[in-house]
Order: sequence, then structure tokens, then C-alpha cells
Amino acid sequence: MAHYSDLEKELARYSRTYRNPKLPPLALSSLYALFPEKYKTLPKGVKGCWPDDAWPNGDKAGVYIFFDSKLNVIYIGETSILNDRLGVYFCYGDLKRCKIRHDSWEVKPEFVVTIGIPAKTAFESAALERYLISRLQPSQNTIGIK
Repeated sequence: MAHYSDLEKELARYSRTYRNPKLPPLALSSLYALFPEKYKTLPKGVKGCWPDDAWPNGDKAGVYIFFDSKLNVIYIGETSILNDRLGVYFCYGDLKRCKIRHDSWEVKPEFVVTIGIPAKTAFESAALERYLISRLQPSQNTIGIK
């Protein structure tokens, strides 16, 4: 199962192999905790938490990656606006805590990372998503995977 550290390596490989070095860089966010109240100490690298911090790269097109409690990659998706898409998955529950809108997850998302795509290359989102899915093979991405 792929881990957060594998994501960093694959994003670097994608940028070296498929992107023109003159393009603006992709913006990999820090980890964002969906359920910070569950942890006495948040994992290293968590810089944002529900509900106090905005979604990282929220106003950009990009790719979002969900992780389980051990920072294993469980799902990768892409969107034209990260704020809008992440709002489809998560909302306010009791006491302003994060609530997952769909309970069909085999493994519950605990953390999110986003990769913001520069506006002039927003079309890259779909290619980056496919690349990361093929390299990291998250357990919850099942459509189109053989």
C-alpha cells in the first residue's frame, strides 16, 4: 500500500518526466486533518485542521488525495475547483466536527493533501490524477483499474 512519502516521490517523478521545467510548479499542500479531535498528537506534517483552516489550494484546479490514519493513500481524485469538490465529500456535523457525506468508504479518510495546478495548465489535473492512480494504486479507486 502506498504511503504519503510515495506520493512525494511520484509527484517529483511526474514533474521531471512530463512537465516543462519552465511551467510554474505544482503546489503540494501539507497534510490536512479531517478529525483532529481524535489525536492527542497529530502526525508530522499536518498543517491544517477541520474546521479552523481552509482547504489547501481550495481556489485552484487540482488533485486531492485521501489518506487513512496511518497515512496510506486510499483515494485520488481531480477537480476544476478543489473547494467545491471536497465540499461534496465532507460537511459540518455535530459540534462543527467533520462529517463524511458518504458512508460507503471501506477505509475512512482521515487526512487530505491537495496538489494545486497553475491556472494556465489546469488541464493537467486529469493527467496527473491518472498518473498517480496508476503509480500508487489506492484501494478505493476502483473504476477503470484492472
